Amino acid sequence: MAKKMKIRVNVDDNGNVLVTWRGGSRRDQNTVTFSSNRRDTAIKFKTSPVAEFRAGGVMDLRRAKGPYLVTREGTHHIDCGYLVGGIFRSWALTGEDIPIPC
Repeated sequence: MAKKMKIRVNVDDNGNVLVTWRGGSRRDQNTVTFSSNRRDTAIKFKTSPVAEFRAGGVMDLRRAKGPYLVTREGTHHIDCGYLVGGIFRSWALTGEDIPIPC
């Protein structure tokens, strides 16, 4: 049975980031949804689990994004930050390796 995976980027007032994830399975047709507690959050994929975003792609998380079909399983890295004039800026040395599906 397919499962939905949810990845959430939580950012405090000092720019400290905590990435959490839940769900997932080893079945076909897994999906993933991305969200954040702040409207200015963006993530940059070092590697991407979904076809809509390639390595180096940036996702603006003003609203939850997805669900996207997982097309590449494995551990994927995202950097967390924000956009300034459409340019990605990271919060300090933040990033997370996420096993998909977990």
